[in-house]
Amino acid sequence: MPARRNQGPPPIEVKQFTLEEIDAGVRKLKRRIDEVKALASQTVRFDDARVESATRNIKADIIDIFGRHSPEYLAHGSHSVGYPEQIEVTLSAIPNRSMGRKTMCTSWRS
Repeated sequence: MPARRNQGPPPIEVKQFTLEEIDAGVRKLKRRIDEVKALASQTVRFDDARVESATRNIKADIIDIFGRHSPEYLAHGSHSVGYPEQIEVTLSAIPNRSMGRKTMCTSWRS
């Protein structure tokens, strides 16, 4: 039987969003921001189960909104709330005139 060759990583997939998908994505990300802010205000230890839960929720929402093979997931899918950096998040919708849709972009700055 011939050996199976490594195909390499899957191609990057940039999602094209409808206005409704942008609104839903922004709502989800705002919930995650509120979840992390609530942890910060409670002086929660890095090894608390709520910290791990928040990290998993962020990862799941990034996959749900942008996709597992998206640039956003590749850049931010491994972020940990337990070991945070100072990050500023900017969400913007950029018109994509060719398809009548908008592209949701994230800009993370530490």
